[in-house]
Amino acid sequence: MAEVGSYKKTGLAARMREWMKGRKRPFTARMICDGLEISGWDERQKVHNSIPDFLKRGEVYQHQRGQISNLSPNQQKRRQNKQYKYNHGWRKAPKGKDKPRILKAMYISAMEFAASDIERLSGAGRNHVEKIIKSLVTDGDLIIVGRRTCSAGVGAEHLYNIANRDRFKIEVMG
Repeated sequence: MAEVGSYKKTGLAARMREWMKGRKRPFTARMICDGLEISGWDERQKVHNSIPDFLKRGEVYQHQRGQISNLSPNQQKRRQNKQYKYNHGWRKAPKGKDKPRILKAMYISAMEFAASDIERLSGAGRNHVEKIIKSLVTDGDLIIVGRRTCSAGVGAEHLYNIANRDRFKIEVMG
């Protein structure tokens, strides 16, 4: 069991995902518990509580059923259980999508640029931009050409330039 933050990873979400992928028909949280042979109240509660996470990611969607007016009150109550379907077209969000945008923003900046300029152009976070700039300066792909006052008016920030644009495009942006 791996520990992440303040909770322990038990593999329940992965087991639920595999079970739900195998279903073509709508299912309920109770059906997941029965399918995974979960009998304890606490574990069943964890299954019920994890459904909103699957819904938020778009991995599961709520199945809309048609209304049937001639059902008995008992049958209507049973039909009130929320039913879900697995979204087989769902894919995990790709990781590392900021770095190519940051590198491209550096390349299209014709003259010198600051980290704040790259942050604005790429839409990436300041820490991520500075981390990439630091590694490129260490590798010799970027050179520091000067300083300017920050946009807030307090302090100064480095100005950078690409040392060799052809090499940068081929090797760094690759």
